[in-house]
Amino acid sequence: AAQKPLSPRPWQRLTGMAWLPEGDGLLVSGRDPETRQPQIWLLNYPGGEPRRVTNDLSSYFGLSLTADGRTLASVQGERLSNIWVAPGGDADRARRVTFEAGRDEGLTGLALTPEGRIVYATGAGGARDLWIVDEDGRNNRQLTANARANYSPAVTPDGRHVVYASDRAGRDQIWRM
Repeated sequence: AAQKPLSPRPWQRLTGMAWLPEGDGLLVSGRDPETRQPQIWLLNYPGGEPRRVTNDLSSYFGLSLTADGRTLASVQGERLSNIWVAPGGDADRARRVTFEAGRDEGLTGLALTPEGRIVYATGAGGARDLWIVDEDGRNNRQLTANARANYSPAVTPDGRHVVYASDRAGRDQIWRM
């Protein structure tokens, strides 16, 4: 049988698919390269143009659709990741610095500045950006914006620059700010 791509859009990972009963569309659970967030999408058929069905901070894995198309089942996952500081490595004095759910705080990288501030990657706003926060959780501010995915920060020993990975140019490269 002849084979051809259904959708021109690239996907990072697809975990489930189900045809609509009328055959005019396909529901998929998957990660798109832009947000990298596992969501549920509707691809029209035959064009393959995607439209988001879910748009939140949860992740959706796999899906199934009843024969009449009235009920959709999927696994919804929420990951909680926050940054903690333990002065002198003392776990008894550890305190949480970030307090967001579903944003993967620090999950794809963090680094300390010479003065003790924390540069970290986060999924706040749906994009992977770098933020900086004081070690007591105050003065949290965004460092990168509208630049696709930014992660794995490293701070130069003098604290003047942050070096990080970014795919803003369409492929992973090392950037400096």
